Amino acid sequence: ACRDVGQGRAKPAEILGTTLTGKAAREMQERLYELIGWQSRQVPVMTFHAFGAELLGRYASHIGRSVRGGLLKDSQKTLLLQQHLNRVELEYFGPQDDVYEFVEGVVGYIGQLQNAAITAAKYSEYVAGLKTNSDDKHPSEIAEQADLARLYTLYEEIKKETGSYYYSDQLTLPLEILQNRPNLAERLAQEYKYVLVDEYQDTNAVQDALLRTFVGPTGNIFAVGDDDQAIYGFRGAEINNILAFA
Repeated sequence: ACRDVGQGRAKPAEILGTTLTGKAAREMQERLYELIGWQSRQVPVMTFHAFGAELLGRYASHIGRSVRGGLLKDSQKTLLLQQHLNRVELEYFGPQDDVYEFVEGVVGYIGQLQNAAITAAKYSEYVAGLKTNSDDKHPSEIAEQADLARLYTLYEEIKKETGSYYYSDQLTLPLEILQNRPNLAERLAQEYKYVLVDEYQDTNAVQDALLRTFVGPTGNIFAVGDDDQAIYGFRGAEINNILAFA
């Protein structure tokens, strides 16, 4: 892409640079400056979450979503679900000595599901399958999963009602938007004709899927990474993203 810029075949603004941290984004910007000079300032280089937040600001209304409530902090997301806990009847989980601690654990589990690109709808579908084919599952196991599905669904409903979103939603919501509005994916494909991804070994399923929605099989994606340096497995990083890169 940098050679194409130098030869006038690509515009700097048509290149999207993505990475995982603000520090890495700054380093990528510095490398681009060394390669193409002042034109690097026209190249949008940002973290995945910053890119997702930008897409949310542009396109949330296309799926009827408001973002007026803003980004939730860790404590806020737990309190939000705790305040509305009485809206669901739980079969497995009984009264809790520490409700905040219980909800905090549930929200953490939901975060793991989101990093793996498992939506509340998919999780509820999984639980429905357990109920249908329950021969090898203890009834209490199914009841537990059913409660978690109810809580996950409630959590998503509350965020939608309040126009709020969490850190992981900056990826999952844009992915939902692009999957449900392919016209917007085509619009992004026209806007960003070259995509550069740094630290690819630490991307998770959602981050990879987000790029794939608009890069497509005929697009230009250049990924840099080292499978020996994968460090974000605890955040849902999927090493197969780089091992099976195509």
